[in-house]
This record gives sequence, C-alpha cells and structure tokens, in this order.
Amino acid sequence: MYGNPTCLFPRHLMDLMPIFWFLVFIFVDVTKQDRSDDMWEALTLRYRQWEKLPRTSHDAERQGYTRQNDICKTNSGNYHGFLYKQKDDTKALPIYDLNGWIAGIQAMIPGNMKGFNSRNESIPLPPIDVMPPIMIGDIIDSIQMYTVTAYFKHPKLICNPIARIGITLGKGLYIQMGPNPVTMFQEIPMYSKDLNPIWQPGSCIPTMGLHYFRNVSKDLPCEKIYPVFLMYDTEGKLGAFGWSFQGKPMDVSSSQISWFRMTPQTYAFTFDTKVLPTCMFHQDFRIFGIHIWLQPHNSPKMTCPLVIQERPTGKPVHKPSTINYTNGLEVPMITPQPADDRNSAEFMSLSWMCITLVTLLQIVTFRVGLLS
Repeated sequence: MYGNPTCLFPRHLMDLMPIFWFLVFIFVDVTKQDRSDDMWEALTLRYRQWEKLPRTSHDAERQGYTRQNDICKTNSGNYHGFLYKQKDDTKALPIYDLNGWIAGIQAMIPGNMKGFNSRNESIPLPPIDVMPPIMIGDIIDSIQMYTVTAYFKHPKLICNPIARIGITLGKGLYIQMGPNPVTMFQEIPMYSKDLNPIWQPGSCIPTMGLHYFRNVSKDLPCEKIYPVFLMYDTEGKLGAFGWSFQGKPMDVSSSQISWFRMTPQTYAFTFDTKVLPTCMFHQDFRIFGIHIWLQPHNSPKMTCPLVIQERPTGKPVHKPSTINYTNGLEVPMITPQPADDRNSAEFMSLSWMCITLVTLLQIVTFRVGLLS
C-alpha cells in the first residue's frame, strides 16, 4: 500500500548513503558516552571556603560568570576555549570547550608587583625566567596582566572535539607553554612514579596529598621558582595542583576565595625547608597562589601515608604511642597504574572504520558488476 520506501529518496542520494555512514563513523566518537572518562571528579578550589568550578558554560552563566571571547581559538594566543570571568575576580577563570564542557582554568596576576632575585635585589614581577608558563595577558585598568593556564584534557580537543590522531584521550592535566596551546604544552604525568626527577617531594598534608615542586634546591635563584606545583594521593595518583607566585597581590572584594599567602615562617607547612634557596628567607619575601583539586578533597586517598612511632625505651611495645602524618620525606606507596581503556576505545573506532571501508568497497564492486 505504501510502496517501496526507497522511493522516498532520489536514487542518486541513496547511492551516497554508504559514504554518509562512513563519515559518521569517522567523525563521531561512538565509543565515548560517559563524561567521567574525560572529566575530573572534583575541580574544587579552596582558601577559607570551598568553591566548585561550574561544570558547563550554562552553569557558569547562571552563577554570574560572563564569557570573555566569542572565538574558540583566540587571537591573543594566551589560551584556547571560551574563558569565563566572575565580576573582577582573576584568580579562577574557567575555560569551556566548543561543546560547553569545562576544559581548563586560567589565573591572572598583576604586573605591578616587586620581588627579589637570588642576590636579594628588588626585581619587577613576574620574572622573565618563568615565562612560560607565565604569559603576557591583557591590560586591565592600566595594569599589564600575566596569565598561567591549565587544561583538563588534551588541548587539541578544546576547539576541535573530533580530533583523534596523535593525542591522549580522557582527562589529564596540561600546562600551556606557549602562544599555541595545541602544540606548546607540558603534559603532567597521572602517576608520581612517572615524574621527571626534576620534580622533588615536599610536605604531605591531609586533604592535599604529597606536594611536588619543580627544581627546588639550595642553589635555585628565586627568580626561577616554578609557578606550578603538583599533589599526588596515597596511591601516587594525581589529585590536585596549584599556582605559586612570588609577590604580594591585592585581593578583590568580589572574589569568593582568597590567595593563599606564605612567608618564611610558614614554609614548613608545604616545603622541605632544608632544600630551599637562601633568597627565599629574605624577611620581605612572599609567595601566594591557589590550589585546584582534581580528586575530591575528602577522598580517603587524598591523605598521607601513616608512620608508626614507637617509644624509644628498647622494650617491646604492643601498640604505637603516636601516629603522625609524614613530613614529606616518605614517598607514598604507589600501586600499579590501572589498565587504560582508551586503547580499546581507539581500537573499536579503527575497527568500525575498517568495516565501513570494506562495506563501501563491496557496494562499489557490486554496482560496477551490474553496469558491466
């Protein structure tokens, strides 16, 4: 009664259907349906109070953030994606990808601060020695601003969600290291066992994990203090990171959180003070920054290894006298890295591509046979 359904479309369009499905299988990621694969669990900041980053650009707008750019690949060269800002707060600027999912975070610091070099001489901040990852930003209220930017997935996926070749899928941590984040970035290892030895452990703090600082030593010039630090959980898995800058910034009243601020008297909270350069102990030397949690801060893994200390009496003791957290000299126990499902996902995508190509070749061969 209804006739041949194929007559609803012109025959030449029906001939293009195999090509259509071929393009669908190439450009649509049919293997990734769960956002947990490329989304960190927490994305939380804290100093004096906890603050969660909005997961989507719509959530950000509902919370009073405003979008700062209309083009995903910005011409300014200091980030890719859609940057959002809440009033005049420059500590935590979330970045969203082309689909509106959170993909990174940026912080801005003013260029009108003064600090110290290795000879305790006054210098303008930020120092040229840490540029990048610190990069020149916009001018706000006649003050030159500087930026530092991290992405929570591969930078190629920020403005091109269909990119698949030569990249690592899933969540990660990438620090921008140049004007083009697609090619200029530092990928942070997911496990501390894969860190370059240039990253040295500091203190271990409950809810923060074991801190790692880059190239910290007694001989490090203060103008070369790296502005990124990392935190790993008890299994050696990346759990948080943060920015660390020299100087004394001003806090704006509209900010929901404050910079953390450190003086020589409070270094022991985070650093192994025995390896710090002498210049950091100048009476006016200051450090400020912010922490960004990737795992939930109250996770049982975001703690520290326990050290059992027995009474030094020489007699058998049946139970420990005290149980303390390590001071950073003990490295957490590291479990083997779990199997990565990303390889199987890529294999499935390639399998679909091969099946589609074979089907397309069969159809073309069949039509050629009919015409001959």
